[in-house]
Amino acid sequence: MKRIFILPVLFFAFNAEAFLTPSQSENVLQVIDQACGDSWCEGAYDIQFDSLRCSRHQRVCQVKMTFVDSEDRTASTQVCLIEQVHHAEDLIEDIGRPSEKLTKDTREALGACVKAFYSQAVKN
Repeated sequence: MKRIFILPVLFFAFNAEAFLTPSQSENVLQVIDQACGDSWCEGAYDIQFDSLRCSRHQRVCQVKMTFVDSEDRTASTQVCLIEQVHHAEDLIEDIGRPSEKLTKDTREALGACVKAFYSQAVKN
């Protein structure tokens, strides 16, 4: 029962100090989704990027992802952390331009998270 109580408090605290607008968060998720197909999103799961929450105080962003099994359509949710984020430019290069793309650190953090999910899924 403590986890149920603590989780909403943490999300409230996390959102209270967010430094990305909803529009910026949505843009980052779109850029992540576009990069996904070109990099770490191949395999037995369709990956959906559900939300992005960033904390100015903790200097970290949480990306909530849903992995949907391509065969049986079962879904698993995972939250990935991107650390040392101070502003939107730490997530995306060339924001607002046609050439915008994920920063190296963002790409590597998400890639490691996806790889960890696949490793765990294989064990189960």
